[in-house]
Amino acid sequence: MDDTRTEILQSREEENFLLESNNACHEIFNPIRWCLPPAIKKYWKTVLLATMLFLAGLVFLLVAILIVALPKFRNASSSVVFFMFGLICIIPGGYHVIYIWNSYKEKEGYNMAKIATFKDEN
Repeated sequence: MDDTRTEILQSREEENFLLESNNACHEIFNPIRWCLPPAIKKYWKTVLLATMLFLAGLVFLLVAILIVALPKFRNASSSVVFFMFGLICIIPGGYHVIYIWNSYKEKEGYNMAKIATFKDEN
């Protein structure tokens, strides 16, 4: 009888823990509070900008490759423009994404405090 009572208490404690963690991690109107590590919460603007820059670079490079690959749209000047924009975006964006990832994984020598941030001066 004591075993069943302890099992019931343990299951209730687990249910309460799950409910509390679900409520804390999935607030609908505050997406910054979703189960993110503290460093990412603090520097969310930097993470967002670096990710957007990296993805924009990938899109530009993909468009440049498609312009070269498809005979209907083959135009050297357009391809060069998209390729240059892709490189301009993907190099700093990729650097920062890799740096953020390594600091998130807490690798030695990487720290989010060393990366450029977008803070209000007020």
